[in-house]
Amino acid sequence: MKVVFCHKPYGQDNFQLRTLKLKFSNHKRWTIFPFALLIFSLSCFGDSWYACSVEIEYPIHFMKGKSFASLNGALLSGEKQLYALSARAGQVMNVKLFAVADNGIVQIIGPDKQYLLGARETDGAKQWSGLLPVTGKYTIVVDGRRGDIAFSLNVWIDSENIDGLKEVNSDMLSLDRFMTSDNDNKHLDYVVAFRDLDGDGKNEAIVHLTGSDYCGSGGCNTLILKRNADSWKIVTSMTITHPPIRVLENVVHGWHSIAVFVAGGGILPGYEAELAFNGKTYPSNPSTVLAKKSSKRANGDVVIPNPVLRN
Repeated sequence: MKVVFCHKPYGQDNFQLRTLKLKFSNHKRWTIFPFALLIFSLSCFGDSWYACSVEIEYPIHFMKGKSFASLNGALLSGEKQLYALSARAGQVMNVKLFAVADNGIVQIIGPDKQYLLGARETDGAKQWSGLLPVTGKYTIVVDGRRGDIAFSLNVWIDSENIDGLKEVNSDMLSLDRFMTSDNDNKHLDYVVAFRDLDGDGKNEAIVHLTGSDYCGSGGCNTLILKRNADSWKIVTSMTITHPPIRVLENVVHGWHSIAVFVAGGGILPGYEAELAFNGKTYPSNPSTVLAKKSSKRANGDVVIPNPVLRN
């Protein structure tokens, strides 16, 4: 817990800020007693003390065998909520904030106490995807500076490429350039997973777009991209897709099949559609006859989990 105190020395009119970092039990009942005792003790010296703000840092715990967490909370205007997790260099972290009034932002602080590029206080980010540069504790800050907010925060770690640090770093940098250049150099909201789909030893990118320009009642667009020298080329642009998105074990024409969830837009109930490569591309619409409705859950790995909340 970080507590910022307003301190008014005895006989003076001006307040001074004092920041203290306190480690209390996560059990709320026991947290209040040392906090109250501290305030009482400080006030006994004749000075005026009160807590200007309190920032509680909550650890993010992934379920066993999972690398995804969804967290819900609410903040008053001006408050911040801190979440901490440990991660390794070379892992890809995706952070997505959904605020009911679309008025929250996130910041990410690395183990070196520096903000990550694109998730600084001035960036106004609502989501962030990127390669983690160093091993250690990362702090995700949900900032309610734009008014009272109720929010959901999705965090997941892609560990598949932990041994390919240099390659994944190159993939992330070039992908971000490709995605912004293809959108008139404007920021795009998306989440990404890297997998070798065609068995050539190089990663393809599965990019799920989450911005309102690419989403509708039936879902959002998903791109399958392949490296093209220092850039990328589109193998398939899919419409009306929902997470979870899975890479399946079965291979057709040398490429792993992909499963997406189909729902909304008049499609009830929802179902998982299996998309097989036809030698050139995947089906662009998972609700057509070219896409196979899964009769039973095929073996595969979730690469983009559910929920991924869109803006």
